[in-house]
Amino acid sequence: MLEQSVDRVTIRPATLDDAGAIAAIYNHFVRDTIVTFEEIEIDGDEIGRRMQSVWAASRCRTTPVSHCMRRWA
Repeated sequence: MLEQSVDRVTIRPATLDDAGAIAAIYNHFVRDTIVTFEEIEIDGDEIGRRMQSVWAASRCRTTPVSHCMRRWA
């Protein structure tokens, strides 16, 4: 096993700039395992769309559903 020493780890929220790197990590699991329901690898643009969708839905948790639906219409 390869051992690495890490002095400092920074955890931060993902941004759209990270979508390509996230796709590369995710696509390993699409391609080489059975842990996702995906059958075809996805690109960074699709990851970005999914991130934005989750962010939009999470902002709507504290607002009336009708208001959220209007924003997406």
